[in-house]
This record gives sequence, C-alpha cells and structure tokens, in this order.
Amino acid sequence: MRFSHREYAGKGMSAAVLRCLSCGDVIRDAAREAAQVTQRHTSKRHRDLDAGPLANPVLDPDIAARLLESTRDSG
Repeated sequence: MRFSHREYAGKGMSAAVLRCLSCGDVIRDAAREAAQVTQRHTSKRHRDLDAGPLANPVLDPDIAARLLESTRDSG
C-alpha cells in the first residue's frame, strides 16, 4: 500500500487515500481534521500595498526627459 492523495471528506475533514501498487485497490483512511498549512514563502510579485508604485525605468521622468531631449536634438 502506498499513499496516493488526500480526499475531501466534508466540514474541514480530509482522508488519506492509499493504493495497492500490485493490484490497484484503493483504501480510504478515516476522515480527520485537515491540518492548516502555513504559507511557505511570499511571492516576489506580492508587495506591501503601502509601498507605493513599483519603480519603472521606462516611466522614470528623468529618463523620459533625456530621451525627449535626444530626439529633439537629432530631429
């Protein structure tokens, strides 16, 4: 018998599902309260909302001004 997956058993409960490697028979363990999983990491894309807008060099006012100057000079 080998662990296959967990199955939702209702009302916050889950049951382990075991499968026989030789014949494929399935046995469901008794339903138990599902353990609360803590978050492993925070995505790099998520940030604190109070941090303000992300830095964007394409929209940086100083770079935009330099680019506009260089296009006026060459045009």
